[in-house]
Amino acid sequence: YKKHICLSIRVKTAKQKRVKMQKILEKHDNSSLKKLTSEHYDKYTFIEPNIEENMKFIQKNSLFAELLPLGDIKERIIEIGCGTGRGLNLLEMAGKKDIVGIDISAKELEVAKGYLKHSRLGSGDATDLRQFEDNSFNTVICYGVAHHTPMPKKVFGECSRICKEDGIIIFGVYNKRSMYYYDYKLFKRSVNFIFKKNLDKYFMPIFRLWRYLNHGGKADDKTVVSWITDRYMPPIVEFYKEEEIKEWAKGKNLEVLKTVYVNRKSMMNFLFRKPESPKSCKR
Repeated sequence: YKKHICLSIRVKTAKQKRVKMQKILEKHDNSSLKKLTSEHYDKYTFIEPNIEENMKFIQKNSLFAELLPLGDIKERIIEIGCGTGRGLNLLEMAGKKDIVGIDISAKELEVAKGYLKHSRLGSGDATDLRQFEDNSFNTVICYGVAHHTPMPKKVFGECSRICKEDGIIIFGVYNKRSMYYYDYKLFKRSVNFIFKKNLDKYFMPIFRLWRYLNHGGKADDKTVVSWITDRYMPPIVEFYKEEEIKEWAKGKNLEVLKTVYVNRKSMMNFLFRKPESPKSCKR
């Protein structure tokens, strides 16, 4: 009887959360939510790539938390939500040249264009990649982006659509079964209030310590602000369970090659393969 009550409470709570999110989406249509996201990242632009850190990735011969050796990354490559080009810079340093990057923030693309040499950059919406035909890329990267969109499942579907048969998809989202989930719920209002009232300069010592406890190492104020604002202030922040994402993959007939948890399990990173269609196999 007690188990039945607990289960009922959990179901009710989950339904309440879905209803709350639906009300938010009804209040702001998809276009206005995308506009808010674009404005957020235009205002709080990501830091430029740390060349030293990228070199460490190269030396380890791994990409995005050891999901895939850099040598196995096949061109043509696209990164959806490339931001200021940190991931693209890593790929360029590894010798990749046939690379495309899209992002919703004009300001972040402007920063990326200032130093990237081979990547072709353009404005794009992760939920609608109609500018690219089906089966266009051998490698599709969408890392830490879908959870900031109003239609994450559609983003996943677009990743699958533009990926070539026998191609790979690197997909990363926030993990609901992590301390960050509770950390975000607890502090998001306080952080938003601090920045709204322009009090952030008074809280910088706390923010620096906060970031150090999560990442270690020294960081300048720009890096700290970038980390704090991306962690707590985007218009949309959603969390997912591993089985949810694998269910999405199953619906698109994608093969799960690897799952890696990083940053104290706050991020789930998946490596998927798009199998060849029966028609292709017969050839």
